[in-house]
Amino acid sequence: MKCPFCKKTLPDDSRFCPSCGTWVGNGAELSDKSGLDAVPYYPITQASSHIPEGGKKRGKGKWIAIGGSILAIALCGVAAGAVILNAKDPKERVIAAFEQAFSGDKKGLPSEELFGWSQFEELIKNQDVEQGLELYLRESTIYGTEELAGSGFQIQAKSSPSNRTAAADFRVNYSGMDLADIQLYYGDKRLMASVPQLSPYVFLLDLGNGLGSRMTHSPIIGPLLDDYGVDADELADYVDESLEEAYDTKKRPFNIEKLLARYQEVCKAKERFKEALIVEKAEKRPFTINKKEVKCQGYHTVVSKEAMIDFLEESSDFFLEDEVLKEDFLKTLERTAKLNQIMGNGISSTSPQIAIKKIYADAQETVDDLIKILDDSLDDVEMMIYLDKKGNLVAFSGTTNIYADGEEAEMEFEAELKSGNYPLQNLEATLGMTAYGERITINLERQGSFDKKTVTDEISLDVRFMGESAGADYKMSYETEDGELSAHLAVKAQRLTLLSLSLEGTIDELEKGTSIHMEIDELGIDSPFNGQHMAFRGEAYLKRLEDEIEEPSGSLFDVLEASEADWEELSEEIQQKAEPLFGDFY
Repeated sequence: MKCPFCKKTLPDDSRFCPSCGTWVGNGAELSDKSGLDAVPYYPITQASSHIPEGGKKRGKGKWIAIGGSILAIALCGVAAGAVILNAKDPKERVIAAFEQAFSGDKKGLPSEELFGWSQFEELIKNQDVEQGLELYLRESTIYGTEELAGSGFQIQAKSSPSNRTAAADFRVNYSGMDLADIQLYYGDKRLMASVPQLSPYVFLLDLGNGLGSRMTHSPIIGPLLDDYGVDADELADYVDESLEEAYDTKKRPFNIEKLLARYQEVCKAKERFKEALIVEKAEKRPFTINKKEVKCQGYHTVVSKEAMIDFLEESSDFFLEDEVLKEDFLKTLERTAKLNQIMGNGISSTSPQIAIKKIYADAQETVDDLIKILDDSLDDVEMMIYLDKKGNLVAFSGTTNIYADGEEAEMEFEAELKSGNYPLQNLEATLGMTAYGERITINLERQGSFDKKTVTDEISLDVRFMGESAGADYKMSYETEDGELSAHLAVKAQRLTLLSLSLEGTIDELEKGTSIHMEIDELGIDSPFNGQHMAFRGEAYLKRLEDEIEEPSGSLFDVLEASEADWEELSEEIQQKAEPLFGDFY
């Protein structure tokens, strides 16, 4: 065996050439081409392998050669390891791309970056806040509403979850005159209401300790409870439990977030669905991304009918067998049964435990029937999916068949995501189906932009069936510098606009995730088809609560303590004040 580089004869089982010092493996490795390919080796340069004329090779060159070979092997090993670690199975790449595109992640959304809507959601649920909406009719061409110009309403709501206090003020205005100002308040288990235009009293219903006794001894409520056989103490306990549940989030049933979290953790339907996918690497195809042509890797994917049915079956089994969800339903049935019993509606012969078993049995039967229908109707779905070099979803298309009543419907779909600040900002999608000799197509286009100064979003939906067409167009723009907001929605049929909604306004106050105020210059409702038009003006806001929530002012009228004579006197007073206010509406 000779060294492939210096051509010197090699001793058996040599791993290094004794003449040039290059890694050559052993004789078996050299005779096996795969061994040479598997272990890269490189001849040292003439300078490092130079042998003096005396024929004696310098030791320094030998060690340089060995060091260079080891370094080369190490670098190749690191590179190969990096490729192995970063290379994903085609199925994993496809799944990751779809999850990233359709996960609902708010990252990159202008509404999140500019306004912080998720922070507003948390603010409303957990912090003391104040919200308001005010709308007044500016003009109208709708018959019978012209004289209402200048009329409108105001809604103001305040809430403090930490103090278990809330208040609302609803005002109705007619041509500049306040018709009614309905004030509501709840705090310290006291429910209060007032309408100053109709009565100077603040109506009080004390739901605190001793409620059962107060209801029993109430001149009006007590006899009514007796007539219907209602136990006042049991009703008071029920009210107290309901109030506690309303403010204690841990006691509220049907926590959707926790239910979905349990589904992700316990149910293996999603994992088995992924395992059932068949994904194979296919040819590349060019797409235009950010005005540049990019070749994207294609993947041929098959979603089997069996995988879809198994997914539906396992998912439905989870929701029908989840013990927490069952317990929530049982508690709801028990509370309903308890209220019916308290209110004297009779005691059902079926206990909540038996009732829930029947409900779940009926639900299981319904689900089984639905899955059987889908099993008979669905077919495998074949798709072509394209990803860019970063693994982002660029486009997908597919075909399948649907069977019903012995007929076969051919369905095809395709979508192209055209990049942007978030995956679904710019896209084109088409769904087509041919059944019973008829063709239906649904086209969706979306174009949007966000350059930190201007936000735009345009969505167009077009549906065509049996020579008819219908659809909707939506356009929105927002300027961050001056806060100008414009939004329009048009519903169309046969190219005619049937209904149009428009909003023109200015967001003049904004603290991301904390407070927002918008002046509504025009909220329009139009029907171009028959020439009708209605426009409102007003404002809307949401912010942290700045002031304490106060009770309505006025003399208290305890609805439980009031006598029949008190109620009659109150009724006459309200009628006298209502006639001049609402006479025009009688």
